[in-house]
Amino acid sequence: MSTGRISIHWALTPAIAWAIGTGLLLAITWRQGGFRAHEDAQALYDSGTRAALTGDWASAVLDLRRAQRITPGLLPLADSLALRIDANLDEARRSVAAARADQASPRPAAPPPAGESSSATNSRPFSDRLLAAARAVPLALRVLIAASLAGLVLTLVAIRAFRVAAGAPKRPSGAVTLLVALMAALAGAIAAVDPLADRQRNEAVLLRAELLRTGPDDLTYPPVTPTPLPPGTEVLLGKPTNDGRWVRVRLRTGAATTHPAGWLPRSAVEEVQRRDVKSDVRQ
Repeated sequence: MSTGRISIHWALTPAIAWAIGTGLLLAITWRQGGFRAHEDAQALYDSGTRAALTGDWASAVLDLRRAQRITPGLLPLADSLALRIDANLDEARRSVAAARADQASPRPAAPPPAGESSSATNSRPFSDRLLAAARAVPLALRVLIAASLAGLVLTLVAIRAFRVAAGAPKRPSGAVTLLVALMAALAGAIAAVDPLADRQRNEAVLLRAELLRTGPDDLTYPPVTPTPLPPGTEVLLGKPTNDGRWVRVRLRTGAATTHPAGWLPRSAVEEVQRRDVKSDVRQ
């Protein structure tokens, strides 16, 4: 029988240190608004709806898309915030599509009847809803959860080492430690999923009417289309020029990406994913 070199009570030290550290980080995250995803979505929905009522389609699409990004709506609950966001965003997109059709045609194009979708209002893909479910937990909180679980793995290993040094049975078991390690890896993957997705699909909204150009200059390169794109047009950003004044874009309609591609002034577009936090919600 082995004799303990230290007191068994030392085995509590790692757990106490982990609990104190995690509690402090949770308090800091709470103070910084890390638990306000629903309130932020509601505020963005309200500001986007007000913008739509005044005909400011750029602000309407921008705010409603930002609200949608953090509102998954996985359950089809009647009159839920997700359904209201989706409905108002579809209406705003139809209005932008109608404005674009009006400019391209000599005769005004009637907007689609209510409840029917146009080419600019494809149904929201399930993958987007899954990403929104991850974004509903703010990035800082997701990182905290992943780091806390990783710290818990080290804590369990330390507790086991202290118990061995105290001559006590080896606990917790390796299976428990492995399970927590797998949970930490999963939490880390969830924390990283939407930054990686944003890098692959950088969404933005056109703030003012602009001609889509074949190159990064409005004097040298002709327009791709004879009429300007209306405010509220959704695009996917590509690589900008070295001076950052122009950016290559692809037009985005609803859930689908369509051609033509071209160039727009960087100042004319605003990214969706950079303004979906409390501090950036329009008052």
